[in-house]
Amino acid sequence: MESLKLDPAGICGECIHAKIVTSSKGGIFYYCLLSERNPEFVKYPRLPVYQCPGFQSALPKKEITIS
Repeated sequence: MESLKLDPAGICGECIHAKIVTSSKGGIFYYCLLSERNPEFVKYPRLPVYQCPGFQSALPKKEITIS
C-alpha cells in the first residue's frame, strides 16, 4: 500500500501557482503567482496551506481503483 506524504508547505508544495523564493539569509518562502492578478490571494501565504480556491496540482493525476 502506498502512503501519502504531505509537503511541509501543504498544498502549495505541489501547486502550479507557487514559486519557491529563497532569501539572502537562506529562508525559503512560497510566493503565490495568483496574487499578481487577484488580491484575494496572499503573496506569501502562512504555511502550511490545506485549502485554497486557486489550487491546481502540478503533479499528474493518479488513477485509483477500488476492488
